[in-house]
Amino acid sequence: MVTVLALLLTPYALDAEAMTMAPALFIIVFGLLQNGIDAVMPVITVLLGVWLVGLVISLLVPFFTRNSSDKVIADVDHQLATEAPPEPPAVERKISVGHKREAPIRAIR
Repeated sequence: MVTVLALLLTPYALDAEAMTMAPALFIIVFGLLQNGIDAVMPVITVLLGVWLVGLVISLLVPFFTRNSSDKVIADVDHQLATEAPPEPPAVERKISVGHKREAPIRAIR
């Protein structure tokens, strides 16, 4: 996800004085076709820098926002107290006297 966002949304200035912006990926593609790799190296370094910063942030956010062990234990205890008791297996269920067992439905060939 970070890679797609970095490729599609990183801007680069076509004209630094007028601040005309375009997606960096477009500038790389058209710059390679017209001028070669040397002309687009500054754009590639900006794109790689944005991608690496986004990747590092996306890896660090879950590390710092995960729950502490005390909170996890409290959540598990709360969950166990509010759960409904499990339904007994079909073998152990008692059939009420007023209802008869129906024959299973069979497929007709």
